[in-house]
Amino acid sequence: MQNSWNIRKNKQTEGSFGGVRSANLRRKIQVVLLTVMLTLTFGVSVISAQKKYVGAPVTKSGLMKALKLRQFQTSDIVAYVRSQGVDFRLTDDFEKDLRAAGARPELIEAVRQNFRGVLKIKPDNSKTYEGLIAQAITIYESAGSARRAIEILNEAVALRPNEARGYQMLGFVTLYGLRDFKLAETQMRTAIQLGGSAVFRVFHSHDVTFSYSCQGSMFISRNNIRFEDDENIHTFQVRLNDILKIDTVGKWTGLLKRKGGLFKIIIRDKADVRDQDKYDFSPLTGKDEEAKMIIRLTAKG
Repeated sequence: MQNSWNIRKNKQTEGSFGGVRSANLRRKIQVVLLTVMLTLTFGVSVISAQKKYVGAPVTKSGLMKALKLRQFQTSDIVAYVRSQGVDFRLTDDFEKDLRAAGARPELIEAVRQNFRGVLKIKPDNSKTYEGLIAQAITIYESAGSARRAIEILNEAVALRPNEARGYQMLGFVTLYGLRDFKLAETQMRTAIQLGGSAVFRVFHSHDVTFSYSCQGSMFISRNNIRFEDDENIHTFQVRLNDILKIDTVGKWTGLLKRKGGLFKIIIRDKADVRDQDKYDFSPLTGKDEEAKMIIRLTAKG
């Protein structure tokens, strides 16, 4: 009995050691598989994290010119930077330059995160849609040549007739470069229909006399009016459906000789529906004609 028990004990012990060896082997296999899995996962995450940029990257000078033109919403420039990348790393000095030019935090962050690298061979995109838009910005902002910028923008529009940006910039340059209100309104309507915006340079009054005001860009789209002031202080957006009234205030023009084409926007107060908020503006041209164009494009006129 004792021997029999010893034999069984030895067999159990042997089986026990065999179990330990099996467990160790399983653990080793699991570790190997986990390592392989993590390696593959890491590799996939690295690949997926790589940016798939399209076209030529944004340059420092190009970005500064776009900012100074004040013709694009911050969200438009951010989207462009994310799709194209930038060919420079963001330094402290250039960040200061961007802020001084009116760049908002979200744009600075987009630049920081989308360094594409300096291309050894820069592609010739002079005849692409993006390249033509960039050329038009440079010519209009730097050289002040509205007619040449319009010629280039018409080339861009011919390439992509269903893209809003070309018409958006055409309307802007036609209005402020040629002062052709009728043609500018036609181009702006097309930009809005295609999902873009009509862009106006305006003064926003902080008091009833316009003695304290800021300058910025007003963007009218299908559903919203957005104002971005150049100093990043008085920026707001309102849905067109929340606008109770938008109208000229021509009777004040005689009193406020410094500003022409005055118009006001009255909206519902979200905190108190019985109350109203009023915003006073004056267009860059100082013309009633521009103010009336703004009102018509909101479909409130």
